[in-house]
Amino acid sequence: MLHILLTILKVIGIILLVILALIIALILIVLFVPVRYRIHVRKEDSPLEAEGIFTWLLKLLRVEVRYRNKKGRADIKVLFFTIKSIRIPAGEGHPQEKPHTKDSSADTGPAKIEVPKKPEAEPSEKTVSEELKKTLSDESKKVSSEGQAKPTSKEEGARKESRISSVIRSVLSILPDKITKVVEKICDVLLRLLDLPFDIYDKADNAIDRVDKKIRAIQYKAEPFLTIEGEHMLRKMIGYVLYLIRGWKPRRIRGYIDFGTGQPDVTGKLTGLIYLLLPDEAEEFDIRPDFYEKRFRTDVLMTGHIRLYRVAVVALKLLVDREFWELLRMIRHKPPKRKKKRRARKAN
Repeated sequence: MLHILLTILKVIGIILLVILALIIALILIVLFVPVRYRIHVRKEDSPLEAEGIFTWLLKLLRVEVRYRNKKGRADIKVLFFTIKSIRIPAGEGHPQEKPHTKDSSADTGPAKIEVPKKPEAEPSEKTVSEELKKTLSDESKKVSSEGQAKPTSKEEGARKESRISSVIRSVLSILPDKITKVVEKICDVLLRLLDLPFDIYDKADNAIDRVDKKIRAIQYKAEPFLTIEGEHMLRKMIGYVLYLIRGWKPRRIRGYIDFGTGQPDVTGKLTGLIYLLLPDEAEEFDIRPDFYEKRFRTDVLMTGHIRLYRVAVVALKLLVDREFWELLRMIRHKPPKRKKKRRARKAN
């Protein structure tokens, strides 16, 4: 019985050791097997074209990215099988043909053509003036006919008032609607002009409040980085980023760049900057500045590899670093942890 238990435990231990060994091997493969990349960018007489191939573990996993005619495509492959393809911009594919539909007009016969009705003509200025002349002539005729009989002074005043009121009513009745609309628009414009300074003041006040709120939010978020601990941590982070770039930079750069800005001084400054930024691996890269014409041509091929163990090293350093966790607490605006005071042992 004891021998059987020991053999079962032995088998279980062997299985656990195999599983542990597989996990460790998988972690080591992920960390130390590099991701190889090959990037080719070209622009001559045609538009910009780019192609990138990323492979891992003897091309077991492969990602192919292409950019041509302002359209991109990415294919993720395992061995010879495509798992997923992504189009940039998304949703582009072969256009689908629309199904043919029968025209309903063929069955129902010719369509009826509706003749638009002419709008009623509004009274013009000539008709208004003619009507005014008629009314004035009628009033003058009445006055001449009534003037034969000698009325009293009171009757003459009443007649004058009635004539004036009738003329005003006739003029008001003849006025077109356009004049009233124009007057209304003029009044609206005047009211808007009177309200314009107040609107400008309100908008300026709201804009100042928004800018002030954004500035305060930026200051609130940037406060932790303005301390001594924050500055020290930022320097560390810059060092970690440079450590990653050193391991991931291209191992070989070939090709040329032919450019010109049309301004000799700017072209010379750009040439010096490119020479300064080029790594030592760009021995086969040719720079051809043109100090007279404005143009841009290039054909660049970059190859290199990326090892993920550098990411693991940076992550471990950050996990162990206390300043990093203190900076995170400051970014979240949480109070710092209180250090536990050691209790002094009482002497017996």
